Amino acid sequence: TFTAVHQQLRQDDVWRTHSTIYGIPWHGTTIGSDLRRSFDQERTLSYLRLAGKDLDGFADSAGLTLSYQTADETQHRIRGSGASDLSEVDLGTVGIDFQLASQSAIGTLAYGVDFYHDAVASGSTSYKADGSFDQHGIQGPVGDDSSYDLFGAYLQDQIDLGRVHLFLGARYTHAAADIGRYEDPVTKEAASFDDSWDNLVGSARIVCDLDDHDHYALYGGISQGFRAPNLSDLSRLDIARSGELEVPSPDLDPEMFLNFEVGLKAETDHFTGSVSYFHTWLDDTIVRRPTGEVSGGSNVVTKANAGDGFVHGVELAGRVNLDGNWSVFANAAWTEGEVDQYPASDDRVVREPLTKVVPLFGNLGVRWQTQDQRVWVEGLCTVASDADRLCSADRADTQRIPPGGTPGWTLVTLRGGWKIHEHLCLTASLDNLLDEEYRIHGSGSNEPGFGGTIGVTVSF
Repeated sequence: TFTAVHQQLRQDDVWRTHSTIYGIPWHGTTIGSDLRRSFDQERTLSYLRLAGKDLDGFADSAGLTLSYQTADETQHRIRGSGASDLSEVDLGTVGIDFQLASQSAIGTLAYGVDFYHDAVASGSTSYKADGSFDQHGIQGPVGDDSSYDLFGAYLQDQIDLGRVHLFLGARYTHAAADIGRYEDPVTKEAASFDDSWDNLVGSARIVCDLDDHDHYALYGGISQGFRAPNLSDLSRLDIARSGELEVPSPDLDPEMFLNFEVGLKAETDHFTGSVSYFHTWLDDTIVRRPTGEVSGGSNVVTKANAGDGFVHGVELAGRVNLDGNWSVFANAAWTEGEVDQYPASDDRVVREPLTKVVPLFGNLGVRWQTQDQRVWVEGLCTVASDADRLCSADRADTQRIPPGGTPGWTLVTLRGGWKIHEHLCLTASLDNLLDEEYRIHGSGSNEPGFGGTIGVTVSF
């Protein structure tokens, strides 16, 4: 099977209104002092994929994907004084992904390699309040003339022992950053930086079928995780949260994770459901740290490896088919976490709630469809609780997060579809029927009120 895909997205004049004088206070939030802060953004993804199955050789299936991505962003900012900045980032990413699967005496093997290379150009230009040229910056929002390489090799073995299925896996990762030019936060002069990180992680997962018909299954697993600091972590020079300026921090270590999960799944003729619990331990978490300095009226922050933490949660989901036409469904998720952080510019580390964790969240719906499933209508109620477990940084982010946290909300949606024939499908929805005034926690802008959507899908 040969697949060729191209995606392209362009957005012009996209404002971050909350940091400007045109922001609207909501539940006690503040507004910024900028006269303008807007973005032009463009993203493309092109890839070619060749995949084969039932192969006659050492591999039973194989897939090769070659990709090229671009992400370009220009920011136009006019400060309250009238001085302005124009900054841009141009990113190009080349990728290759090669996957294989083979039957062996020790189980079903899935293995492969992937590699991605980012090339980044970033710059900035400043103008005085009268519009005259001021200076060219050393860098833009991230380091200029930079590159980032990410290579991975992995192997997973699936061993079937009757009703018990065992999955054992390992992954090797090599990450390398090369920052050609960035502004040293101490000397304010141009500097360069390069570093690399290597890691080997493993995972183990077990699935137990509880009956002969595969209606019920109990599963559990433990896995390690690894995240090397990226170019933004290492070299960012840009606005962070409300009234903050983030400066480069090239001396970061990778973050490490250890995750445990356990769950139960069920699938019968009339019911489908699952319940699961996960707990993830965090080590050397990268967080923002106040430096105590002030630049251009903004508090200066940098990144640092704060220490340990955790995040855990419960997920529930279920659907009941009442008959051939009617069904009801629901799902819910609860997540909570804490991590060591620097609430002030000293070396004191304090355990605080993890920033911007999703609050208690759930959906409840009812669906009607014809026997042939060509026409369907469903009503959906989505509920989120108050997001009021805040760390010091969240409480200081007054432009995006109200005092005491983001209020909860309830959305009601009515939607449906009609599959006219196998090549044409129409869909429509009435969104936010209650015209709820709400925002996603930490986003800085409210979501749309009552509205409607119409969609057409043509396939061939």
